[in-house]
Amino acid sequence: MDLLMYNNSFANKEYMKKRVKETEYYILTTKLREGRYKLTILRNHSIINESYHNGLTAAKYSAFEWLISIDPSIFELNKVSMVHYKEDRPNGEPWVKDTNIELRKNFEAYFKNKITSQNARLPMSRESTQESKTWIFQGNPKIFDIDNYVNNHKIIWWSLRQEHYIDRIQKDDEVYLWRSDGAQKGTGGILAKCRVKSLPIKKIDDESFKAYWHTNDWENSYLVVELEVLDVRPEDGFISRITLLKHPVLNELLILRLRQQTNYLLPVEQAMALQKLWDSSKGSLQDVATLNAIGKLSNNDITDTEKEQIIKSRIGQSAFKNELLANEGKCTLCGVSDERFLIASHIKPWSQSNNQERLDVNNGLLLCPNHDALFDKGYISFDGDGIILVSESLDVATKVFLNINGTMNIDINERQQHYMEWHRVNIYKPR
Repeated sequence: MDLLMYNNSFANKEYMKKRVKETEYYILTTKLREGRYKLTILRNHSIINESYHNGLTAAKYSAFEWLISIDPSIFELNKVSMVHYKEDRPNGEPWVKDTNIELRKNFEAYFKNKITSQNARLPMSRESTQESKTWIFQGNPKIFDIDNYVNNHKIIWWSLRQEHYIDRIQKDDEVYLWRSDGAQKGTGGILAKCRVKSLPIKKIDDESFKAYWHTNDWENSYLVVELEVLDVRPEDGFISRITLLKHPVLNELLILRLRQQTNYLLPVEQAMALQKLWDSSKGSLQDVATLNAIGKLSNNDITDTEKEQIIKSRIGQSAFKNELLANEGKCTLCGVSDERFLIASHIKPWSQSNNQERLDVNNGLLLCPNHDALFDKGYISFDGDGIILVSESLDVATKVFLNINGTMNIDINERQQHYMEWHRVNIYKPR
């Protein structure tokens, strides 16, 4: 695809030219290459969501899921246009808009597919019960003392500002509480998991609830949901915005792009990924405690080598490895996905790292035993673009047997580059 041509066309709003009527929302799909599509969702011609998908249908369905989470009636009110960009059309016109009939058919197909998928997951008895949902409820610590409120109460009340969800929330739904950055940058993320205890009602007069407000907003009329607090992690085990932005599934959470809402309904795939990430973060509490306890042992009680082995064993089996599994799920080089044969390998070794670096997921690679041994002993490393560097000391037979070649590469972020540079300088053996 000619990126410059596309950008110019997009900037000139050619996706809406020659259209009879302008709409509030636009779904734009762009064919990048065979089978790969970019999805862009606009509101009043401003980008509110971007994502990438394998297949045009997957891109369309993602857009439908995303938009109805904002407003279930959005398609009924004809607020949406869907336009497709494809450079190799015979007539030379890259933008093609779906008619309202085509859009309706696509939307109906999406719903039929969703219902079929849900029915396939139902037990054979098929009791007439609703499937529980997963939500994120947001609060701003500049307006409301979230930490103390959640820490001090087993049963809490949370506002339901997106009132179109009133008929979709049900008892026993999962709710993750999101603390926005507020006045302190870097503190945004998920700090608690709750369960819906009762259906939404009009705001109650609860003196203990009022005590946590920093403003008079509690005086306004709004709906509230009763929640049972199941797990609170204001610091240790807290899932930060930064962690979510790096996650291959959760980086598309609506709250990361559209921050002004209070209530967010998660698609099934995101709900499952968030549950897995939340569960994997539990280990960090034990790991920090283990580090502190071992750090207090005197040199007479345990040698440095033994200390490193104990810590590495504990961390490798819990939070550090779990977070790598949640982010990657397979050997970053060869694709082995069986967790029994995956090692949480540190780029900068344990013996050279401080406690923060030991638990920093950016200081890690998920590798199979063969590639872990090569990396740990310095026979392979990676440059700043993630391209593999192979030691000249390895002969052809060894490279074939251990499944490495000069064309391999990995995805590497900016923070990993810092650790990888350390590895190239201090561990890697070019010859």
